[in-house]
Amino acid sequence: MSQSFEIPNNPVPLLPLRNGVLFPGTVITLPVGRPRSVALLESLKAGDVIAVGVQRDPKVAKPGIADLFDVGTFGRVHRIVKVSPKHYQLVLEGGPRLRLEELVSEEPYWRAVVSGLDEQNADNPEAALRAEAQVGGIAEEISGFGDGVKKHLKTPSQNPSLVADVIAAGLSLPSEKEIEVLILTDVIQRLKRVAELVGEARTLAEMKSKVDREVRSELGKQQRE
Repeated sequence: MSQSFEIPNNPVPLLPLRNGVLFPGTVITLPVGRPRSVALLESLKAGDVIAVGVQRDPKVAKPGIADLFDVGTFGRVHRIVKVSPKHYQLVLEGGPRLRLEELVSEEPYWRAVVSGLDEQNADNPEAALRAEAQVGGIAEEISGFGDGVKKHLKTPSQNPSLVADVIAAGLSLPSEKEIEVLILTDVIQRLKRVAELVGEARTLAEMKSKVDREVRSELGKQQRE
């Protein structure tokens, strides 16, 4: 993540995500089509920083403060692409976590009062050791991560918080599990949870592989008969 990530003054433009999470240290591309979100994008340029929230229920079209998790992230605009008169693609870089305090306006787009979020145990030696061990234990998974994620895993002990976030982002988790990671401000607890999620992903992959082998074997047997 860039060292020059400047935090804007309140109130901050807010983009609520229906699904998924913007993790610190990652870059994502989002489809944008809600009228308020489109109005926000039409006011932005590359380099601008906004607040990115996460909806509790993706079916809510016009979320209020109660419809959003109170932990989100700052996001810096990399690129805005207009794909049709009412739809855009937005490329965002994830910055530090934030706490969503209140919504102050909804028109023409959401704006919110936010505050920075302090992390616990970020400098704890245990966190550094866990980050090193976690990166060392996922060599197979890392091969499938994007270059933007892998670059943050080269010196894991220097930023254990970021290690937990970029590994979680690289696992392609369901939204509810991504949110579990995002809201954990204790870095050691976050690393522990991410390690559990890596284990779950491995178990699922092994189960799918086993089922595929058995199905192919059964089909081959039927063809021979």
